[in-house]
Amino acid sequence: TLCSAAANGVTCASGVNPCIIQVAGGGQNFCARDTSCNVYCWGSNMDGQLAADPNSTSFSAVPVKVDLGGKLALGIDVGGQRDLTAGESVACARVTTAAGGPVAIECWGANEYGQLGLIRDASVGGSDEAGAHYIAQPTVVPGVSGSAFIAVSGLHSCSISSSFSVQCWGENFNGSRGRDTDASYDPNPGPVQFSAGIPPVDFVTVGIRHVCTMNKAASDRIGCAGQNSVGQLGRGDAAAFDNQNDSDIVQVDGPIYGNAMAANGNATCALTSVGAVLCWGENGQGELGIGSVSPFVAD
Repeated sequence: TLCSAAANGVTCASGVNPCIIQVAGGGQNFCARDTSCNVYCWGSNMDGQLAADPNSTSFSAVPVKVDLGGKLALGIDVGGQRDLTAGESVACARVTTAAGGPVAIECWGANEYGQLGLIRDASVGGSDEAGAHYIAQPTVVPGVSGSAFIAVSGLHSCSISSSFSVQCWGENFNGSRGRDTDASYDPNPGPVQFSAGIPPVDFVTVGIRHVCTMNKAASDRIGCAGQNSVGQLGRGDAAAFDNQNDSDIVQVDGPIYGNAMAANGNATCALTSVGAVLCWGENGQGELGIGSVSPFVAD
């Protein structure tokens, strides 16, 4: 019953066993998890995000089963960021060896900025022609245990523990991990910083250079940290119109009371407690869905 359809609120079609109970996507990839706790991925394999050697498999148009070494996948997420010259793609799974056993996180794919929780090292995994580092096999993220939720982007990732604390690792330009550090990247998972204490975190989402958290103990208030050049932090003050860097989680303007969030690139959307969807950040291609196109909406 560990990954059964009933436990995940999914009704499988008659005779279908196992069936898919979770899907996640980012960049040029999707991954799915089934009722037997297996993971399958498809799409690009430029960074080994299919858990296969990119030198022999550049992509797959059909799902490829990920070898988790016998471990059971309790949750998955996929992240990808791409610009005109390069991209970074990562997949992660919450895994355990048995029902009720310890839960760890295993990740695979790009590791140029320590996205896998490891120091970038071509001797572990490999590097492509552009010099970007990757690890094609699922690898345990050191220093993270008891994970209850994961959020993955192509550059940095975060985990919420069973005690509702949040840790992030990977790229940290502009404080995008919600952590004050001199390093542009840090593979070591570390707690995000909050402008007022350290409240329990129930939900976290990550964009290209920002992170947002939701805190039910504070009536589902949402806070964000990182780059704010296009209003990614949901702050409409004067500082929102420059290339502000903020490593502390600060509440978005509103207030916004949310049930769920999703970040993508330089934009974030939240499902509010009254069933509405509110979005903020970059809007050059209408990604906020507000009926108009503008450079950004800060609040």
